[in-house]
Amino acid sequence: GPGRTGATPGTVTVPHRGSVTTDGVYVRGVAAQSIGGGGGTGGMNVTGVFTKNSSPISVGVGGSGSTGGHAGSASVFRGTATTKTGKITTNGIGAHGIEASSIGGGGGDAGMNFILGISLAGKDSAPPSMAAQFAIGGSGDNAGNGGAARVENHSDIETKKDNSHGIMAQSIGGGGGNANFNLAVTYEGKNDKNMGFNLAVGGGTGDGGDGGTADVIHIGNIITRGNDSIGVLSQSIGGGGGNAGMNVAYIKADGGKAGITLGRMGGTGGIGADVTLDSTGIIDTYGNNSYGMLAQSIGNGGGNSSATSVSVENSDTAKNPADAFSVSVGLEGGEGGKAGTVLLNAKGIVTTRGENAHAVFAQSVGGGGGNGGSANTFGLSAAAMAVSVGGTGGTGGTGGNVTVNSSARVQTMNVNSVGILAQSIGGGGGTGGRAMTGATRSKTDGITVAVGGSGGTGMSSGLVTVSNSGLILTDGKNSHGVLAQSLGGGGGNSGMTINTVLSDKTIKSTERVAVSVGGTGGSGAVSGDVIVTNTGAIGTNKERSVGIFA
Repeated sequence: GPGRTGATPGTVTVPHRGSVTTDGVYVRGVAAQSIGGGGGTGGMNVTGVFTKNSSPISVGVGGSGSTGGHAGSASVFRGTATTKTGKITTNGIGAHGIEASSIGGGGGDAGMNFILGISLAGKDSAPPSMAAQFAIGGSGDNAGNGGAARVENHSDIETKKDNSHGIMAQSIGGGGGNANFNLAVTYEGKNDKNMGFNLAVGGGTGDGGDGGTADVIHIGNIITRGNDSIGVLSQSIGGGGGNAGMNVAYIKADGGKAGITLGRMGGTGGIGADVTLDSTGIIDTYGNNSYGMLAQSIGNGGGNSSATSVSVENSDTAKNPADAFSVSVGLEGGEGGKAGTVLLNAKGIVTTRGENAHAVFAQSVGGGGGNGGSANTFGLSAAAMAVSVGGTGGTGGTGGNVTVNSSARVQTMNVNSVGILAQSIGGGGGTGGRAMTGATRSKTDGITVAVGGSGGTGMSSGLVTVSNSGLILTDGKNSHGVLAQSLGGGGGNSGMTINTVLSDKTIKSTERVAVSVGGTGGSGAVSGDVIVTNTGAIGTNKERSVGIFA
């Protein structure tokens, strides 16, 4: 049966004043969370059929997942523009000073579906039969969206351990539900009058949920002393698209058979929404991978797809081996989610002391396309004609515009730590599906064709604008003063082709033609413009550290 729909939470708002001190793992100073319930998983279905003298017909339907719940908004307000409030201090791993999180529920996955049939019809004096099986895969469902996340803080914050951000505002879409195994196998006794038909319908996939807007206004001083502890983080992230499941339907029937398998496309990746971060004051981080401030919007990747196939085979006897014809075509991969615009304003002083710790970091990154479905007509005996065409990789998502305005005094004191890093990146195209055909032996003349899937198209990146009127100092290798870049998404790789028939000396020689055609790589995308305006001062003190790199 189907899963139940995830619950939808309400809006969470925390207005707060006063000092806060916490001591313990994952104990936040102030937290507001709205989290949608995950969609239920579909139930597993197992169907078995046994017949002695009749024609078995079996039908199996996998349970479908349900929709994830949409999250409500989550907001924290500390102090006011005219009245600063008390300090927040945390002393534990994963203990953020302030957290506002809105997270959509994931879409439910489909349940597995299995069919097993056995028929003894046609054995000895029993009459022949016609077996049929219908396997309908359950579907994964769509994920819930993240709501708006907002923090307005007028206070000082200090975190003392690893993975403890000063401020974190995040909105995250849930991941789309996946399809599941859909498998049907029926055996009929040896009789060249027994016939069979099978139909397998792959379950659908769920789309990823969208991230909501994320906004931070901070006035005050922040110190983080641990590794992986960002001063201020504002982010919106879409959920990944669901993946198609594996579909297999097979009947062992000597009198001829036909089969149809209907594939599904991967789900669409969720979008990242617009993000803002406005900080005034002193931000000081000590650990490795601890950025001063990070504003990011990220679209997530599309899901992987499956293939649609049709096959027909006549009776198989010792004197007249079966002639089989089969075609399999992979479907296009799911589309990556686009990213939103990012705006970061920095005023005051921003200092980082650890490795890989950029001071001011803003980015918008589109999601990658899903992989195209793999096509497969490989069998035990080579078909008279078999064609496999891999699916095209999915299209990436666009990167959004990124703007950084800084009048701050910015300083980084270790390696791989850029003063101001602004980037927009388009999502890359998905990889084309594999095409596989051939057999372990050949009883008849014929032709096999394999065409690899083409790579998906990369998508464009946005406009990147940096305006600096402050002082920027870096004192580490590979630590540019300003790095601004817009990178269009690369095209996806083409799919592999496999076309082989193994020789068997016990079977008379046959004439075979094998054709293999490689897929085409996907097209890359154009990048947006990059504009850097510097009216301040920039100094770098180590090798491979450019003042302005755009």
